[in-house]
Amino acid sequence: MIKTIFDSTVDLASLIEPGTPVAILGCSQCASVYKTGDTDRIEEVARSLEGHCPVVVVASIDAPCDQRTLRFLTRTIPRFGECRCFVVLACEAGARSLGTLVSNLDGEPRKVVSPVRTTGFAVIGLDGTSHGACLFCDVCHRPDRGSLCPVAACPMARSDGPCQDRTSEVCVVDPTMRCSWLTPRLLPRSAPVAWRRPRNANLGRESVAPAAVFPPPRDLGQVRELAAGIPGWNLRTLFVDDAPEGLTPLVVLQTLLQLAVPAELGLVLHGLDRSERTLAADLRTAAALGVRRVLIRGAASPERRIASRSTVSLVELAAGTLGPEALVLAQNAFLHPADVALLEAQIEVGLDLVASRLLPGHAREAASRFAGRLVPLVLVDESTGPIDAGSRPAVLDLSRLTPHLALEVSRRVLR
Repeated sequence: MIKTIFDSTVDLASLIEPGTPVAILGCSQCASVYKTGDTDRIEEVARSLEGHCPVVVVASIDAPCDQRTLRFLTRTIPRFGECRCFVVLACEAGARSLGTLVSNLDGEPRKVVSPVRTTGFAVIGLDGTSHGACLFCDVCHRPDRGSLCPVAACPMARSDGPCQDRTSEVCVVDPTMRCSWLTPRLLPRSAPVAWRRPRNANLGRESVAPAAVFPPPRDLGQVRELAAGIPGWNLRTLFVDDAPEGLTPLVVLQTLLQLAVPAELGLVLHGLDRSERTLAADLRTAAALGVRRVLIRGAASPERRIASRSTVSLVELAAGTLGPEALVLAQNAFLHPADVALLEAQIEVGLDLVASRLLPGHAREAASRFAGRLVPLVLVDESTGPIDAGSRPAVLDLSRLTPHLALEVSRRVLR
């Protein structure tokens, strides 16, 4: 089944010359299932063109992607030849099929427009629900022919593995579904992991910890307040996260460097919904400022819906751009063999350390294989209880707090 969506932003009237005879052709197969080419949609489009141009043909076609069917209809539908514009409510295959056919119908120029977008292949379940089957990404991620594509089934279209901010097997975007990447066929290797970059062979948690991940301050006054508190904290590395309502991390890092804070500064990269050019430019700017610490975190929130880049490519980009002195850290959930498989892929392209919340009872054996490079992480949000200042977690993640609350927690825990 080909999955389609109706693009309501397309203004058909602006694409069709006034007075042009129009045919509206829907698809009674796939597009009808997704209500992009059914009779209700055909009537809706016809109403939107009233008073602008005459609609002389309205038809629901069985498989417009098959030109054998179309050729028969061109000979049997009255006034079909009078139409100079065809509105096709079908997938790209149907639109292209009709376009090539009518362009050679009788030598007269004709136009084909379609407000329908093709998004991929899908499987319709026994309960009538749609499950993504393919997104045409050119790289097949199915472990065998008997399983659905995890990329197509993922609401964020992640191409590298499961989101690493999750705390269970439930999808972080759609709580009604299980993470599509959690398949038992993706098993970790039992052999010791070979860290790719030998220059970091002796790296351990002491290379980055104690560390804190801060939300971006909202103004320069909060940056100065943060800088004033750091000298009194037991802090080696400060990572600055990114958020729409705060200053950009690079502005915060540059200001902190100017204030000569006594800590290594690091950049948090989500980056799954940003272009490679933008990410590379940010990393080059960070390198010019002297920033050599990067924390890779895959986007795992409804606000970041499309994962156009993989965390594996982010690790490779960061390691290559920041140079041989870079320290690349990535977060991992360690909840499932698929998480370990993702981590192994990141290691192969230049990952140095892995941070994890290490929830009790999950993947202890797998985690033990990375113990030499494992950095414990504690996520703090408004539901987190008091943190024992004496325990001092290796990485204190305060990114879900407001800048004010993050400062308060730091004063208490990092003293």
